[in-house]
Amino acid sequence: MAAHWKKRETTFSEYGASFSLPGAWQLRPSDDPCRWLYRSADKREQLTVTLEDLEGYDEEAEIARAAQKARRAVDLSFRRLPDYSTSDTAIDLSAEHPEASFSGSAGDDSHRFHMWILIRNGQIWSFFFETFRLSEEVAGSHLQSFRNSLHFR
Repeated sequence: MAAHWKKRETTFSEYGASFSLPGAWQLRPSDDPCRWLYRSADKREQLTVTLEDLEGYDEEAEIARAAQKARRAVDLSFRRLPDYSTSDTAIDLSAEHPEASFSGSAGDDSHRFHMWILIRNGQIWSFFFETFRLSEEVAGSHLQSFRNSLHFR
């Protein structure tokens, strides 16, 4: 009997950023050249990466603007789902580069998400990580693994 092999992680590199996602993942087509959609093989996790140029030179104002824009988009997409809830948006200006994040769930916690927005190399990087029917522990572990693997060149 042959042993079953399972991929431990999948690594991607896009526009100066590289990261790994736990398990087998695929890059899905996108109509937007500044947006990449990654989906796990079992379709229980999804990561959408969006890249945009800064509109100004004030990184604090830019991170707040990007967080507000992302928050509106998520609210519009999720507000009709049952049991939709989100955390407050956290903005961290103490790091070397500003970042913002918020998270939430819908459908009796069966659909969880986390938005993480960073400014690096004069661009705004948005990472929208979603999980479907995964425990909070597993979803959190996979999100942390992704965040720890993210590197910019």
